[in-house]
Amino acid sequence: MRNFGGIPASKLQGHLGAILEEVLGMEKSEISNKMSKWTPLECVRKNLMDTKSNNSPLLGDNYMISRHCMVISDLEHSWQVLLDQDVLKYDNEFLFGGCFPADRLTTITNYNHLNKIISCMEGGKTAVMYNLENIHESLYDMLNQRYQKRPSGQPYCRVALGSESRDCYVSENFKLVVIVMKSVAYSPEMPIAFLNRFEKQLISYESSLQPKVRAHIQEMRDKLSQAFGMRGGQLSDLFPGFCDDTIPSALCILAEEQHDEKYDEQKVGKNEETLNLTDIELKMLELFRPMCRPEKLIELAIQKKYRPSDDPAQPEHFPTLVLFF
Repeated sequence: MRNFGGIPASKLQGHLGAILEEVLGMEKSEISNKMSKWTPLECVRKNLMDTKSNNSPLLGDNYMISRHCMVISDLEHSWQVLLDQDVLKYDNEFLFGGCFPADRLTTITNYNHLNKIISCMEGGKTAVMYNLENIHESLYDMLNQRYQKRPSGQPYCRVALGSESRDCYVSENFKLVVIVMKSVAYSPEMPIAFLNRFEKQLISYESSLQPKVRAHIQEMRDKLSQAFGMRGGQLSDLFPGFCDDTIPSALCILAEEQHDEKYDEQKVGKNEETLNLTDIELKMLELFRPMCRPEKLIELAIQKKYRPSDDPAQPEHFPTLVLFF
């Protein structure tokens, strides 16, 4: 799952499941059960837990257990679920490139980013890169994990700094995560050779949920549409910033609050068994009520000619609507 990620789960399970069924003779139910445990979130977590082995039989060089990790973010904010679920830490080194021309063209900014990455390599920290294509060539050896070993046994690689290069020590605890938007990763302009350097995982709030919780996303969407009178299901008209990740992220938070614990490898089974959907549905309505647009509620009330008291979203938060009827 770690080496075949980066594509939607349905396609991955279809292609890889067919191979496992044909080659290993596994049953479809067994394949589905095993693959459901390896969510993209869990694959990223395992990648960051891997370390180098200094006892490689391959020409005496250090053997890299895993490649660097590429997080393909479904939406611009989707990668933040890694922070929510404690896969990435807030004390990791986050290096984001700017979108302004002056930021992209200046060498000072590139040098600053390179120096921070070198510091992470030497100190064994996790570096998270986004929108830093300008320095990828300078990090060619590191991205390809072309590490060499000094007589002392310490691994190092070359980092280019302008017209010069520098040999930098690489700690066995160093990890790199490169964030790429889905639209960019799937575009024809993305070099295949660059993609092949990484373990790739397609990350979204929906994919972070366990299958039994994920199955209720559409149900919760329908409940919200019904509660707020949105027959067409256009919840984005009612809630500012509503997107495909909104309900999955809310489900993730509410499930954690209900059990007072996070989804993790040891307790996820317990969470699934005790999930109270009725309670989550009520909390979902309470969570979304303050975020709705009052003018949209007025418009809906006028169009559908029902009293505000019939709408569960209005009495508590918009009592003045009664004056209009």
